[in-house]
Amino acid sequence: FNPEWFSYDFSVIDEFFGDKFWADLFEHLSTNEKVAGESISFEEIMTKCKEVLPEKKIKLRKSETAFYNLQNLTTGLQNTIQELCAYRVLMKGFKLKCNNCSSKFWYHIEEVGETVKCKGCLQRFELPIEPCFSYKLNDLIKNNLFQSKSQRDGNLTVIRTLIYLYNQSHMSFEYTPQLNLYTDFSRKPDAEIDILCLVDGMLTIGEAKYNSKGFFENGSKCLNSLVEIAKAIRPDKIILSCCEDQPNKLENAKKSLIRLFKNWEHIPKIETHIMYTPDYFRLGSHKYFWRY
Repeated sequence: FNPEWFSYDFSVIDEFFGDKFWADLFEHLSTNEKVAGESISFEEIMTKCKEVLPEKKIKLRKSETAFYNLQNLTTGLQNTIQELCAYRVLMKGFKLKCNNCSSKFWYHIEEVGETVKCKGCLQRFELPIEPCFSYKLNDLIKNNLFQSKSQRDGNLTVIRTLIYLYNQSHMSFEYTPQLNLYTDFSRKPDAEIDILCLVDGMLTIGEAKYNSKGFFENGSKCLNSLVEIAKAIRPDKIILSCCEDQPNKLENAKKSLIRLFKNWEHIPKIETHIMYTPDYFRLGSHKYFWRY
């Protein structure tokens, strides 16, 4: 999960993925099965937002002087969508219907001119007058949220763990993206490190799974690899993190690590962390309402 898409700003990533409305929207764009593509119009985003406003007891007012009115909501959402497009999280395009074969597909704005080449029949058709924008989630982000329509990917958990560690730091924080480790010149890695960072000068490594049961897959391979790596580089701390914790699974993973370190002279501090669940705390903020 490349934080470059958010200008390497951890606070921005945390703000969007900690916000239930935007996190749910990203998941929707990652998993819906519309034939025309996983895109959404501004009107659809507006409708979804109106549906969740009661979660914060926000009622739209007709008065122009009221902060919670339709105009301010429209401006706030437009600004936020523009921000997400600038971060390359959402891509601008159009959902267009071919005049020749009636197929409907999503086209990136750069694919569109006076005429459009249909992705179905490959014939060209005229661009409709005043087409509405439709926004699509960057595939690179989508692929880091889900491995398939029903299977989560752990990469978002990795970046959220780095954000958690960053917020814990007081003086300095340096990190590297996930690393593949090789024991020979083969193309297939033998192991990987999800978390590798320096927090206030303390070397921290770790493993991040969306669901804590993942720590015990393949005979707890990830935990065994983590211990082997730790014995080689001697970190100050190991962190195990997840978004969803099965009963006792995360704590059992920590106990398994302690057993694997038995009689080792340098046992790092072992910490566990469960990601907080996205909520509607930010609903009603400037990400939603904006008044000039």
